[in-house]
Amino acid sequence: MKKVTFTYGRLVALVVLLGLCLLLFLQIQMRLVERQLGGLALGYFADNTRDTLQTMRENIARLVRDGRMLPDAALADEMQFMAESTHAGYVLVVLGNARAELVDARTGVRATMEETGDEKVSYSLSRVAGAGGAAPEVGSIAGDELRDFALALRANLLFVVPPAESAPVMSLMTTPEGKRFVLLYMQAPATQKPITVCLVFTPEFFLNRLAAAIPVQMSAALLQQDKVLAVSSAAERQYRELTGDGSVQVPFAAFLDRLGPAGEEDLVEIITEDSVTGLRIVFISQGMGLLRGLLAKPEFLITLGVFVLVLVVLVLAISRYLTRHRRYYRPEVVVDADFVRTLIKQGEGMHVEFKSTLRQNLQSGKRDKSMEIAVLKGMCAFMNTLGGTMIVGVGDGGEILGVEPDGFRSEDHALRHLGNVFNECVGARHFNCVSLHTCKLDDKLVLVVLCRQSTTPVFLRHQSVESFYVRQGPSNRSLSLGEFWEVSHKFKR
Repeated sequence: MKKVTFTYGRLVALVVLLGLCLLLFLQIQMRLVERQLGGLALGYFADNTRDTLQTMRENIARLVRDGRMLPDAALADEMQFMAESTHAGYVLVVLGNARAELVDARTGVRATMEETGDEKVSYSLSRVAGAGGAAPEVGSIAGDELRDFALALRANLLFVVPPAESAPVMSLMTTPEGKRFVLLYMQAPATQKPITVCLVFTPEFFLNRLAAAIPVQMSAALLQQDKVLAVSSAAERQYRELTGDGSVQVPFAAFLDRLGPAGEEDLVEIITEDSVTGLRIVFISQGMGLLRGLLAKPEFLITLGVFVLVLVVLVLAISRYLTRHRRYYRPEVVVDADFVRTLIKQGEGMHVEFKSTLRQNLQSGKRDKSMEIAVLKGMCAFMNTLGGTMIVGVGDGGEILGVEPDGFRSEDHALRHLGNVFNECVGARHFNCVSLHTCKLDDKLVLVVLCRQSTTPVFLRHQSVESFYVRQGPSNRSLSLGEFWEVSHKFKR
């Protein structure tokens, strides 16, 4: 009887297969979890960003309200404080139509512009209190660049961008050199003294400022009107591939289509949309990278390995249990003429026994119950030892006699009779240890019974006496109670 063994190769293949299945399961589950958590986290960070923008707007509104009443030094200090608190690149205050103050937050330089008549503008540079170093000279490259930038800002606020008297407006300015800046500004109502306060950001820095609290691997911030204008540096490389080199812009709807699953509605959050200019800030969740984070932790990998190992052991144990306790015994050999002739050629031994007939005594010519008991003794001995094959219809010397003398009407009749005798004298609970077959040899019918080793003791009952048989070489031996006790340890308790 062929026995399948688990080789190291099969075990490794099984472990690899289970590991891949587990990783696939984790990947699917992580995707679902990330989708849920990503939406929740995106909403949380979006609320924080809205609070940041609201704080900026409140600071602008406060300076619009109080700026006209502040002396020059106090106004410069207030502008520097606003630049530091909002992380703006520049702060511009336009007082009326004749005077403007600009503070460069990076250098602490203050530029003052004032119309003196005849369409002439006086221009001066100084340092804000607390800023180190000297101010650049008027006429120097740095001074001229700052002057030109201040003039462009003033012109945009006075003549280009929409008015913003009730609430701060977010707009986009493009300089003659092609540079873009985000403007967050507000003007005093017409009934009050004219003053305009404006925070100036580069688009990328503005987005990075708003997205600073968001995990880098989770989300990206976009600035867009009809088209995507800028992206935060958290995903600059990936998103630049979608938006081009920055000069050729992509429509926002097409941009979301290119993102695939990340562009779905529940992963996109509009932080703010200016009703006047249509400028929008959008957050897009890229996933939280939970699986990547877990695979980077040695503790998770160790736990995963132990789980796979336990799973493999469990599978092997269940497989072994089912193999030994399956309801029907299905041998892994093909019972045909060649197989039977090979056993006959080997002769009787530890695992093979021949019986001439099942129920007919050839010497007396009559049916004899002892013939059936002799067959059952061999079957019980095989099941109590290491298993074996009983062939009925073959003489002790290997001559093929057939079971025709037993007078069975058909092959099925012969098998049913043997099964009934087995259930009567041995017990139906042990029938899962035997497999009954018929085979034609030289036009004669022989019965072949394959027996496997039982996990429980098998007793033969005859005339109210139970006997326990084991196989010893080519013969069957009945054990006494004491002998049975010595060998009973091998059976399942």
